[in-house]
Amino acid sequence: MINHDSPLPLYFQLARDIREMIESGELKKGARLPSEMALSDTHGIGRPTVRQALELLQRKGLVIKRKGSGTFVSESPKAIDLFSMAGTSAAFMKEGLQVKRTLVKGLEKVMPDETNPLYGIKSFRLLRLSSVDGFPVILEEIFMDSLLFRGIEKFDLEKRPLSNIIETEFYMKPSGGRQSFGIKFCGEYESGLLGLGRNDPVLSVKRELYFKQYSNVFYTELLCRTDRFVFYQDLGDLAGEQGVKYE
Repeated sequence: MINHDSPLPLYFQLARDIREMIESGELKKGARLPSEMALSDTHGIGRPTVRQALELLQRKGLVIKRKGSGTFVSESPKAIDLFSMAGTSAAFMKEGLQVKRTLVKGLEKVMPDETNPLYGIKSFRLLRLSSVDGFPVILEEIFMDSLLFRGIEKFDLEKRPLSNIIETEFYMKPSGGRQSFGIKFCGEYESGLLGLGRNDPVLSVKRELYFKQYSNVFYTELLCRTDRFVFYQDLGDLAGEQGVKYE
């Protein structure tokens, strides 16, 4: 119940009430919420306030907006094997989802800093955003040895999987890799790209790939939203190439 005399913002109260209805089961998963106008009339608040409440619920992964259809209670998060050899697109497609890759920044030549495994090596840098159903999910910062991968700028890095380019054009396939996991709090730029609030936490995955004759030539850091998808790693082949992804 909205209390207009409460010090709590009206949008926060509405978001709280809807969240409680979802958690109690009164609003079922996949159910369509009343329209903004209906919520405005029911609770005696303005539509901008309703919109603000729905945006808060969306950031928390509790609801999803579908263009032309309305706002729906989110289904249970899908589990995505993000860290398999199959790669990002294949992992999402396995769950019946299409991933769209967008180049936030195209290839540029940089000298990585001392925290990067490619420190001291002139490298290509690429910033790429992956989205599902128009919802940003993963932000990747990719570094590649510019000498080893010379000419990669000729290929469509937005539409064509990077794994395919490396394997078919450079005749290279990873022989192993190393990953570390942590939590990172987004800055203003990253949070804007991922559709999060400033300082919201995300899953950080730092990954090095090793090739048969090369090491310290390919490194990427992934920032992953975990409010709509559960990311996991299959440890079935502990002696093999589990955990390597380079699409």
